[in-house]
Amino acid sequence: GGVKHSVTCNLKPVNKSAPLLNMTALLLKSITSHLPTSSLPRRLWDKFLKFPLADPTFFESRPIDVLLGADLFSEIWLGTPIEFDSNSPKLFPTTFGHVVIGRFSSESSQSSHGTSLVVTSPAIEDLNSTLRQFWEIEEPKPVETVNPEDSYCEDHFVSTHYRLDDGSYGVRLPFRSSPPEFTDSSTIARRRFRNQENRLLKNDDLREKYHEFMEEYEQLGHMSISLDPPAYVIPHHHVTKIDRNQLKIRVVFDGSSKSVNGSLNDYLLVGPKLQTDIRDVLLNFRAHKIVLVADIVKMYRNIWIHPDDRKFQSIFWRSNPFDILHTYSLNTVVYGLTSSPFQALRIIKQLVIDEGDNFPEASTILTRDIYIDDIATGCDSIEKAKNLQRQLIDLLGRAQLKLSKWASNCPELLQNLPESMTSDQPVSILPKDDKSVKILGLHWNPKTDCFSYNLEVPNPVFTKRAICSNVAKIYDPLGFISPVVILMKVFIQDLWKLGKDWDDPIPDEIAARWESALKQLPIISQVNIPRFLSSDMPCVYQVIGFADASETAYCAALYLRVDQGGQFKVNLMTAKTKLAPLHTLTIPRLELCGCLLLAKLYQSISPFLELLGSSSMDTPCFFTDSTIALGWLRTPVYKLKTFVCNRVSQILQLTPVSNWHHVSSNDNPADAGSRGFLPDELLINHLWWNGPSWLKGPQNTWKIPSLPNMPDLPEIKP
Repeated sequence: GGVKHSVTCNLKPVNKSAPLLNMTALLLKSITSHLPTSSLPRRLWDKFLKFPLADPTFFESRPIDVLLGADLFSEIWLGTPIEFDSNSPKLFPTTFGHVVIGRFSSESSQSSHGTSLVVTSPAIEDLNSTLRQFWEIEEPKPVETVNPEDSYCEDHFVSTHYRLDDGSYGVRLPFRSSPPEFTDSSTIARRRFRNQENRLLKNDDLREKYHEFMEEYEQLGHMSISLDPPAYVIPHHHVTKIDRNQLKIRVVFDGSSKSVNGSLNDYLLVGPKLQTDIRDVLLNFRAHKIVLVADIVKMYRNIWIHPDDRKFQSIFWRSNPFDILHTYSLNTVVYGLTSSPFQALRIIKQLVIDEGDNFPEASTILTRDIYIDDIATGCDSIEKAKNLQRQLIDLLGRAQLKLSKWASNCPELLQNLPESMTSDQPVSILPKDDKSVKILGLHWNPKTDCFSYNLEVPNPVFTKRAICSNVAKIYDPLGFISPVVILMKVFIQDLWKLGKDWDDPIPDEIAARWESALKQLPIISQVNIPRFLSSDMPCVYQVIGFADASETAYCAALYLRVDQGGQFKVNLMTAKTKLAPLHTLTIPRLELCGCLLLAKLYQSISPFLELLGSSSMDTPCFFTDSTIALGWLRTPVYKLKTFVCNRVSQILQLTPVSNWHHVSSNDNPADAGSRGFLPDELLINHLWWNGPSWLKGPQNTWKIPSLPNMPDLPEIKP
């Protein structure tokens, strides 16, 4: 369950009166699973018993009663750790005694055992968040519903946003109710700042980059020293990434930091979802001959917060630990507040409303082809692309917003831009959050004009936590490698069936399968998918879809067939897979579920089809190798039993029955997605990437088997 209560208490070593540590603890039903995950054999821990241990029975798998936050680390840490051999953890001296931290391992065993002083429950929340994001990407986008709070947030924005003399915009914080007095936010933020400061003092390179970030923040006027008492103090920390072999950091502000009466984010409205679906942006990106991408520079930080609300955006900062600790106000929209994504995208929408009539092409792009602060769009000629580029620069400039990191498959579009504003490197396509460290993510290479996958193969760790975390870090928004991903989904399902705890060792059979799959993952980096789906010449488009199912999963795949005056090209557009439910369904029912998934997937690409143009669109065709599913589609729904009736009704609401046809199993590319392929198999599977070869001929030559009569169709009402 969530946090409902907190308690203030004192912590001290056993049999000693000092030091006495004051702490505010949150009360939870459970902190984490037992640690270590299994009791350790004596040969691993015997050598530690001659030291005064904080926990003399650390080797026993037992529940965790108290979790100490990082804010207390500096107060309990005493000195240099004691090191043993490379296969043993270290001993860290603390006020409570020596603590065993690290991993026990054995060369003769594939498993290893970990033990540590701190295991954070937010780690589980982060994993749940990452998994949720993974499953959302794997689902066709749902129909949006209206939330009364969203309407209130929109009304609040309309009535309170304002514009400065230079054209930039300002906003108010959208509180859902009057915020309380955050009585202890200063105490928490001060403690966290000092801990962060101590960490930075141990790393010169990191400290320098952190200081550079904050100094620029102040020089740009995005933060300033405040003499007024703060209403809420936001702790801050850094996230790092390696970009072209260079360490880069960004300072992140934690608006979710809990005080006794909640966090700032608890009282802020999220606002309606204005973010364009990444799949729509990517599909639209595949429609243009000439494409360009760019990034809005410091999008959040170029939108001002009203002066009356800045007291809720206070932070502590000093560049030297011997200086006075100053209170600063953050003067612009803050990365880390719940309301910030809505405010940033709503300002872009407002800019189009206020200035868009003078920039019609750019206005369309800022409505359709923007994902957070990234623009990915295109045209069918260089001249149109140049005009669009100028309009985007000028329109965003009206709000003091600038574009950088320009990339294009047409070098001519970059010639007149400063080199510092362009990039010839592959463009990463990842979610915009601080947790988007992926083991497998999509890239677009402007030089080859192809999509490909970058890869960071993790070390094999054989626990449910590690496997789920790694699977959730596969980012494949268009489903190009669905046959590989479905194998990973099966791993997760198999682990759930076992009922194992997060950190329990897993059976050898599943561990061997997982290790084999990881070894194959580097092959995915050899995949190159052409970005451009259309044609340079006048053509006719046709959407072709395939559905299939197995006992473990079902799959839907959509292809775009382009008729260039009798010359045909066919390419995979997008695909989806879903695991079969744990409760057993018959294969015909699963095949019908695959057909429904295909119908929903087809509906989800309607913005892309509108962009291609309905006047040049031929009738879509949908294929399944299930004669029973096709028989159900051709049966009046009132004659069908409930499960089948409901799904057939949904399919027929989305697609006409006349568009559904039979295909032989050997010619069904969705078979790969329903059964799963290893990377080496997928790489050379032309059926998956381009559909059956007969699609490249005239439609009257297609191999469409006739549907046999089925007098004994199952699932018919008596």
